[in-house]
Order: sequence, then structure tokens, then C-alpha cells
Amino acid sequence: MLRHLHFTVVALTCLATLGCSDDATAPVGATTYTQVIAPTLKAALDTTLFDEWHAEAVYTAVVRDFGAVLPFANIITAEQRHSASLLNIYATRGLAVPANPYAAVPPGFGSFASITAACAAGAEAEVANLALYDRYLAMNPPTDIRFVWENNRRASLEQHYPAFTRCR
Repeated sequence: MLRHLHFTVVALTCLATLGCSDDATAPVGATTYTQVIAPTLKAALDTTLFDEWHAEAVYTAVVRDFGAVLPFANIITAEQRHSASLLNIYATRGLAVPANPYAAVPPGFGSFASITAACAAGAEAEVANLALYDRYLAMNPPTDIRFVWENNRRASLEQHYPAFTRCR
């Protein structure tokens, strides 16, 4: 009876999270994904990952051009955390990670005439980031993806955007 109940809980959890192992002996709460997620959701994950990598690259270029100025120096680390949280979803779900087109920041990339111009561009980028997350959150993603997207969005809204608007 208990094994049947455990299997039912595992099966319902699997269905709610777009599929996982049918191993009823897996510990309660452990999730092993084996089904591929919908292509539109994978594309959305890729787009949010590219957006976080792009922001990190632009902010790294600002630091390269102007030194370890705030808020750029701090927000680079935050963007790395955002990317890492997204990469954790790829790992957990067994998804292929796309290549990072911003792995090497070339000379001239993200160049701005002044810190003021860079801050204005940073604020605009955070507004675009918010819109991106809003659009994808409307897709009603699985809980793990929703959690990461909401946390990344909240950091952009409550920390990054205000920091860039203050530095103008």
C-alpha cells in the first residue's frame, strides 16, 4: 500500500514537472528528468541565458574601459549568478547548453562614451530584461524554471535597474 502511494506521488510529481524517471524507488522529492521539454520552453531558456550572458559581457566591457566602477563591477557578479541558476536548470533537466557567444569580450564590444551613457544603457537593458522575463513567465513554466526566472527578474527590478538609474 505504501509503495503504491509512493509510486502515485512520484507519478503525479512527474506529470506536474513535465516528466521524470518512472523509478518508484527514487527518494521522495528526488526528481530525475528524462523527457525533453517543449521546444518553445527550451528556446525561452536559451534566450534568457543569452540575455544574462550578454549583460555580463557588456558590463565586463564597461569595467574594461572605465575600471572597476560601480554598479557595473557588482552587477557582473550578479549576472554570473543569474547564468549559473539557469545553467543549473539545464543540468537538472539534461538539456544541451548552447554555446556562449559572449565568452570572449572583443575590443570595442559594449563601448560607451561615458559612464553616464553606460548607466543609461544598463537601465534600458534591465527594462528589456524585465519584459523578457514577463513574456516568458506568462508561458506558465514548470516550477523550477518559474522560480529561477522570478528570482532573476526580481533582482533586475529591485537591484539592477535602481542602481543604473542612480548612477546616471
